[in-house]
Amino acid sequence: MGSGEEDYTKSELYMLAKKQGKSFWSDPYYYYDGSDLSGHYCSFMTPIYDAEGKLACICGADMTCEWLTKELKQIDYASKQNDLLNRFLPDKETDFYTVVMNNDGTCIAHPEGKGLLVKDKEVINDLKQRKNGMVEMTVSGKPVTVYYGPVTDHNWCVAVVVPALDTPQPVMLAGLMLFVVAVLSMIVVYKLVKI
Repeated sequence: MGSGEEDYTKSELYMLAKKQGKSFWSDPYYYYDGSDLSGHYCSFMTPIYDAEGKLACICGADMTCEWLTKELKQIDYASKQNDLLNRFLPDKETDFYTVVMNNDGTCIAHPEGKGLLVKDKEVINDLKQRKNGMVEMTVSGKPVTVYYGPVTDHNWCVAVVVPALDTPQPVMLAGLMLFVVAVLSMIVVYKLVKI
């Protein structure tokens, strides 16, 4: 991001990629320049080294959080149409959805009006240690079960939020299936935006 007049080598993301010496996704940030480019972004940064191991450049690619949200919506829609998954859902109208979070439990991308904020210290510890898990919690006053797990090579996690139902066994199986579909979908998204 930025105009040709800005010295990108002084930017925080450039300096962090140079210091860490490895690829990473940034935390979400808001970019404003008064144009259509203004919006919420995440950036993928990767240092490139020459044959002698000397830093040649740092490449970056920006992704809008809005784009990621649209991709999640398409993944959720396709998952809801899946015959195998629907066999395990006791209620065919189950309104599950997928979110992407940082490893501190902060939501990066989610369907409109369906954000998620995880405050449970045990879950946040799981996220930081890159563990899979599930937790029952209340979101917008409704009980839900959240199935979560890490995205490979990033400090992000993907979670599937499933409304709590009276029949825990089918919900557990459905949640597991949804989680697998979500993780596979995030791998596809990762491959699409990886440099």
